[in-house]
Amino acid sequence: MAARLGRSLATVRRLEGTELHPVVDASGVHRFDPREVEALARDNVQPRGFRAFAVSEVTSAEPNGDCDSCSRSHDQVKRLEAELDNIGREHARQLDDLRSCHEQALAQSAIEQRALESALNELLEALED
Repeated sequence: MAARLGRSLATVRRLEGTELHPVVDASGVHRFDPREVEALARDNVQPRGFRAFAVSEVTSAEPNGDCDSCSRSHDQVKRLEAELDNIGREHARQLDDLRSCHEQALAQSAIEQRALESALNELLEALED
């Protein structure tokens, strides 16, 4: 359920009683109403008092130079962004490799299927004779 909402289990627990109203069964398992879960997922409602920051708010702020800690944090964000870009490029390369392998496997499978069909036709013809 937490994964469906893109939230932590702790956040889901905080939403209980406000946005979510689970029924707790005899085993202590919380059973959520699928309509509530889907509505919450669709509306992307944040818990009360929670403010989500847009990535641009975090990464566009420039340090003012008065704070070494701010400057180091800004540098760290830039390094993490670069690392994330590298990871994205690597994943794209791996995806291209997988697509290529998949296409080759499909082509080989088609060749083998045609060979099997031909062998089957020959066998059927031999059995008819």
